[in-house]
Amino acid sequence: CERYLKHLISEYAQPETDLEQRDKERALRTHNLLLLMKYIRNEMNLAIPDEMEEKLERINGFYFTTRYPGADSFLASERDVDKAEAAVESARRFTLEICSRMHGEDTGKE
Repeated sequence: CERYLKHLISEYAQPETDLEQRDKERALRTHNLLLLMKYIRNEMNLAIPDEMEEKLERINGFYFTTRYPGADSFLASERDVDKAEAAVESARRFTLEICSRMHGEDTGKE
């Protein structure tokens, strides 16, 4: 999910000031799905479907809690994996839709 959202930011966010450029770079360094969605919504003015937002909220933090051992880590269950798979598919569909729309705007096609 993170890579899909970062692709949109990397390819389509067009900062106009140094501050906006720093905000874009900060977004591209985060692993937090909530911050990535916030950037896409607020800085790029793209509507994020409620269903996708809910799915990504549910899995936010999986990256660190499953990758790095520690007091807050956990092993993903089959249900967790299913939630993650649904979130990835939702982020994928959203990304493809936005890419298609942006490409259409770039070429003048709809």
